[in-house]
Amino acid sequence: MFELPESLIRTVPEYRLRGVVPPWRDVLRATPRLDAATGKIEQRQDVAYYKVADVGSSTVGDRVYALQLTCRSGATAVFLTYGASVAWLSDTDTLEQGTSYVLSYETVDEYLESDAYLGASVGRVCNRVSPIHVQDSHSAFLLHPNHRAGHVAHHGGQAGWSMRLWNIETIEADASNDQLMLKMSYLSPHGEQGYNGSVRCEAVYTLKACGDKSLRLSVEYQTTALNAPTHVNVTCHPYFNLERAQSSVLDSHFVAQLPCANHVMEVDGAQIPSGKMLPTAGTPLELQQGVILSESAPRDGYDSFYVFSTTCALEEGCSRNRVMSLGSTNGTRLTVSSNQPGFQFYTGNFLGNRGMLVRHQGVCVEPSLLLNAATWESPPSTLLPIGETLIQTIHYELAW
Repeated sequence: MFELPESLIRTVPEYRLRGVVPPWRDVLRATPRLDAATGKIEQRQDVAYYKVADVGSSTVGDRVYALQLTCRSGATAVFLTYGASVAWLSDTDTLEQGTSYVLSYETVDEYLESDAYLGASVGRVCNRVSPIHVQDSHSAFLLHPNHRAGHVAHHGGQAGWSMRLWNIETIEADASNDQLMLKMSYLSPHGEQGYNGSVRCEAVYTLKACGDKSLRLSVEYQTTALNAPTHVNVTCHPYFNLERAQSSVLDSHFVAQLPCANHVMEVDGAQIPSGKMLPTAGTPLELQQGVILSESAPRDGYDSFYVFSTTCALEEGCSRNRVMSLGSTNGTRLTVSSNQPGFQFYTGNFLGNRGMLVRHQGVCVEPSLLLNAATWESPPSTLLPIGETLIQTIHYELAW
């Protein structure tokens, strides 16, 4: 288990005196840099470093930590132990407003009060699941619904993994490749949110500088069923705004390409997937050849699960062609790739009433297994046998 450094900053004086929760960026700025290779305090500008800061507390009083990883080039990512969340991703380590490509809140309290899943690790089963008829190899059981008047268990239920505190396991550096790695873990007990069996999930984040004009953040979830078969389907939920602005992505972003994904999952009136695949050809949801969002988006924005064709989605361990590329008018490009058979494409349709965020301010690409498969008795299911580990990987590549 990772040992918290002696240089840990719990708060900064001006906020402590006022008795308020400080913005986590202010606390990190006041926190000493630790050399990524040695763990010792280091002020030089030409080394990769990390920071760990105490930035608030959970609803039950447990401490929430922010972890900053910065490559030699300045590429920077910040993570919160609350929800194992991606809170910042930038080409610079200044942590100044308007420099991150992902949306975030100012304080931990805003994360605790929100249901937008900003940057969170979502599980045990992500997206929408019918809460009544979840199947395992022995029985059906009832989940804890939290959406659509109790008809849907959404993103893990009433208190899924996005609302839990994760443990810091390790921080490692690979100086020769200018990359840093952070591992966090969460032990989900039997019965949590109605799910059968205990599972352990490790979230491994790798930040790599790819020259002066690009970076890559890789996320790998390794989830193991410990004592019973159980359903698992984890994803990462960052909202990207490539303009780094408080404005709608529908006005400035475009889909460059979404090859090999020409179907979406059908949903019912409660937005629960039925398992049926609908062709996108000739509809506003067709994205294969690329579209300008301002010209092609449905009236309320996008919120659909795109499924890759079986020829490129079912080769085990292969991520080739499972790619979505987006761009913005300022020339920034985001490429998302994964080993998963599909992903939710969502344009922040419900962000408008949450803090300082505006509607459609961010776009999410959420790779995962097929949705609502916990209710299917036949494959492909999300059921994970005892002792087996599910590995789900996502790569976010930014170029500017």
